[in-house]
Amino acid sequence: MTDEEIEQYGQRLIEIQRKQEASVRVNELQGLAKELGASTLRMVDTIDDRPTTQGFLPQNVITEIEIVSNIHSALQTATMINMSKTSASMCEIASRNYKIALVAAVAALLSALAAWFAVLAR
Repeated sequence: MTDEEIEQYGQRLIEIQRKQEASVRVNELQGLAKELGASTLRMVDTIDDRPTTQGFLPQNVITEIEIVSNIHSALQTATMINMSKTSASMCEIASRNYKIALVAAVAALLSALAAWFAVLAR
C-alpha cells in the first residue's frame, strides 16, 4: 500500500465517522476494515452461556469504537511498513554511495602518492 492509498483510507474513515446514522457508520466501517484487513470480530472465550437480562449481545460482536481502533492500527501498520521499505532503500543508496566514495578516496590517495613520487624523482 502506498502513502497516497493510506491517506485516502484515512480520509474515508473521517468521512464515515461524520455520518449521523449509527447503523450506516458501522456497516461502512466494517467494509473499510475488511478492505484493510482489520479485525471485525472480537475473539472471546465464553465460559458462561446463560442469557443475560440486559439485552443479549453475542460475545464476538465488535463495537464501533473497536472497529475504528482496528482500522487505525491497520493504517499505522501499513505506514510503518512503508517507512521500513523507504529506510531500506535509503540504506541501499547510502551503501552504494559509500562504495563510490571509498573508490574515489583510494583514487585520490594513489594520485597523491604518484605526485609525491614524481616530486621525489626530480
